[in-house]
Amino acid sequence: MFVGEIAALGTACLWGLSTYMHTNAAKLIGAWPLTLCRTPLVLFYNICIALIIGTEWVFPSQSVGWILLSGVLGLGVADTLFYEGCTRIGARTGSILWQMTPCVTAVIAFFALGESLTLINIAGMLIIIGSVISITLKEDEQSDTEVDPKEWRYGFKLVLVSVLALGLSHVCIRKGLSYGLDPLMGSILRIAAAASCAWIAAGVLGYHHKIMERKANMAKAMKIVFVASFVGTTLGNWVALFSMKYAKAGIAASLISLTPLAIIMITAVHEKKTPSWRVIASVLTACGGSALLFI
Repeated sequence: MFVGEIAALGTACLWGLSTYMHTNAAKLIGAWPLTLCRTPLVLFYNICIALIIGTEWVFPSQSVGWILLSGVLGLGVADTLFYEGCTRIGARTGSILWQMTPCVTAVIAFFALGESLTLINIAGMLIIIGSVISITLKEDEQSDTEVDPKEWRYGFKLVLVSVLALGLSHVCIRKGLSYGLDPLMGSILRIAAAASCAWIAAGVLGYHHKIMERKANMAKAMKIVFVASFVGTTLGNWVALFSMKYAKAGIAASLISLTPLAIIMITAVHEKKTPSWRVIASVLTACGGSALLFI
């Protein structure tokens, strides 16, 4: 009983822990080096899982282009911009902004895929946006890190762009999976695309040499990445699929969207930064709005 719901809450906790850990790693070595190190590792984890469970390696030709594009946009562009922004505004604020991703995805899917939007869905979107604005515009609580206001605004903009890139990525995933591609094979294809593009771009721009400039922090960062990549990107994604299978989509999505609340709790314990009840209430309200998107 309530297996799907428990799995959804577990997903929120796993993703919250992973986001917090990856943000700390990005502060040590930078967001792009984090992507260069993280994506091959996650690809390795997923290939191991596919080999262990014996998943059939089939890639429908109609799916490949969409999934590759989703990988570049989501795991390449969106994740890199997100963690670059989070080094300036903090994991808590960044994850709160990412709660707008379902809104962006729904709007893009409406125009690109012809998916319907009901009045209840629109109301849910407005609730999410209103809740996010109510948190991020409050000057005394807008950031969980000490940073220059200009840097904070720059980080804020980076995360907003990452939300747009992630929304586009989600629409590409829906299109690619509609041709019968196995989700795990889709995940492997996405990660491979992101890792390849990140390393090719780094090679062309000569950026891969800069990784060694922070070699003093690399060992510490990689310890974090090894754990965070397995906890969030690998295990978290699997638990999320499990929750979607055994719980109603709206309930699962709303519980998974509690990820910012998990980060708030982790920050409160690890950094001794107690959040206000207004922030917690706004996050919970946004989660309720997320549920309305699936009705």
